[in-house]
Amino acid sequence: EASSLGRIRSLNFNGTGCVGILKTDSRVINTGYETVNLYRDKERHVFLVHRLVAMAFHGQPPHEHNVNHKDSNRRNNNYENLEWVTQSENCKHAYRTGRRQPIVMNGCKHPASKMSEFDLIMVRKWHEAGFTGAAIARGFGVNRSTINKFLKGTTYA
Repeated sequence: EASSLGRIRSLNFNGTGCVGILKTDSRVINTGYETVNLYRDKERHVFLVHRLVAMAFHGQPPHEHNVNHKDSNRRNNNYENLEWVTQSENCKHAYRTGRRQPIVMNGCKHPASKMSEFDLIMVRKWHEAGFTGAAIARGFGVNRSTINKFLKGTTYA
């Protein structure tokens, strides 16, 4: 169960059959999101708290939607702070609020740049894993030509 404040409660805490609030403060992954471990048939499953809360209060996500934290605080999982958005809308929100910075080359922002250094590293990894430029572009919410130029080395130096 998920509370409106962003807390997750187990109906079978540690397999004891007792109800318990799960601690998320110590379970923050390297991206800053809180996680919880939930078990079914003694098999552990890790869930992102913000997604559980969003599903509980805003329903199932539309196809390929992400959860956006309106205040940009990844630890604020209050249901009023969460909304379903597309990858593109999520990226635009991150730039608008200053959470992400575009790549700067020779002192100038690339006009099509909506991607951080980390994103560009991930683009290379996705490409090496066999994803097409179109699939990568959809995943990052940018134009396919931006991805193709980056992969060819004609952009972002």
